[in-house]
Amino acid sequence: MFRPEINLKLHIRERVFSMAEHPTFPGVPYGQEGRQGTVYKLLSEDGGQDVAMKVFRPSFRHPSLIRTSEKMLGISGFRGLRVCDRQVLSPQLEMELLSQYPELLYSVIMPWIDGDTWCEVIQERRELQEEQCRHLAVALAEILAGMEQQGLAHTDLSSSNLMISGYQAEDLSEVRIELLDLEDLYMAGIEEPDHLPEGINGYMAQYVRKDLVWGPDSDRFAGGILIAEMLAWSSPEIRNLSWGDSYFDPDELQQECNRFELMQQTIEKLYGYEAAGLFVRLWRSEQLQQCPSFGEWLIALSSIDSVVELDQPVEEPREDVVDEVQGSEKLEAIQVNPFPDDKLKESLQKARELEGRGQLTAALWEYGKLISYFPEASSLRREIEMVMSSVQQSIDESLEAEVKDTLKVRDMLRKEQITEPENLYRNVWMVTLILSVVFILISLTIYIFKNI
Repeated sequence: MFRPEINLKLHIRERVFSMAEHPTFPGVPYGQEGRQGTVYKLLSEDGGQDVAMKVFRPSFRHPSLIRTSEKMLGISGFRGLRVCDRQVLSPQLEMELLSQYPELLYSVIMPWIDGDTWCEVIQERRELQEEQCRHLAVALAEILAGMEQQGLAHTDLSSSNLMISGYQAEDLSEVRIELLDLEDLYMAGIEEPDHLPEGINGYMAQYVRKDLVWGPDSDRFAGGILIAEMLAWSSPEIRNLSWGDSYFDPDELQQECNRFELMQQTIEKLYGYEAAGLFVRLWRSEQLQQCPSFGEWLIALSSIDSVVELDQPVEEPREDVVDEVQGSEKLEAIQVNPFPDDKLKESLQKARELEGRGQLTAALWEYGKLISYFPEASSLRREIEMVMSSVQQSIDESLEAEVKDTLKVRDMLRKEQITEPENLYRNVWMVTLILSVVFILISLTIYIFKNI
């Protein structure tokens, strides 16, 4: 293991660096542990920029890091991807250094990023204002939308992999977010890592845990949860209810719970039903492709002129946990306020009542009339479409059950039709046999009397 000391001098490609001291623990090197290794801060001795050196654990030291880093260098100018400007310590170029410290083989040198991780904000429950939160969410959506358009994905997004800065300045246009830990980056021309991110955190969808995904859509669920956290973090109730290094407890993701309800209500109150609808759609997705794209998030957030002040505190979440949501409750979860039109609101209520009474065909008709009033890009329209799909499925299942019942009746009738002739034949045969026996007995008796 690489065990550096304070002020250790390292000569790397004609530059000299010294090991930085941890700002909180004097005498200890400034290092941050991660899943694949430890990141140390190196101070430039020649007046240049300070750098970060990521020293990998043995199982993550691969020669392929060199080719991967060469590919990543081409996207280092993209917003949020500064750490893609990296160099890998190889035997061909750093033989002298690696002979002295063999544990540094295939270590990565990249820019040092100053700031706070989003994880620190959550863990410390730092108070942020609505404008700060919105700027952070928009900044993250811009980065992820840009990556999405280029076919890129971080694939291991979490609160500890977001470095934020400028959010405490008076000019919030200086807000910056940088992505960290990009070793598992999805990109054309890069081979799939041998070790995909494992373990469960507050950003991993239930369906992803069963089948780890490495592809262009890998960030959609985790990125959406991070955007939602940033949007709602100005609410004291949200901060007080946060779980730990994420707002959601990993075990309650995609479940009906009080944290979900409070998050949905807060986003709706601050940013309207469009953003809240995207969050609900994300929460109820069954695969990554069903999650909102980051382009959709960016459009929804950019269309908000200003953040609405919380004139009333958000209602306290219910103590009990709702185990399942069926039928029209899918719409009820996004309580749109204000609804575009009172008549539309009454139409929605009528559709719910019809569905609740089991009059599914009539309910489907009402939903169909209602949906035409919303634009195709509206998240509320998509929610209604989801409910209509659920109602249609119930109708189809009901029809299938009726067909099966009809077939059962036909089978019974067919059996009865076959059985009746058989019973009649058997009865006639028995009567004939009895009469024959009686006739024989009578004939035998007459014969005996005649011969006496």
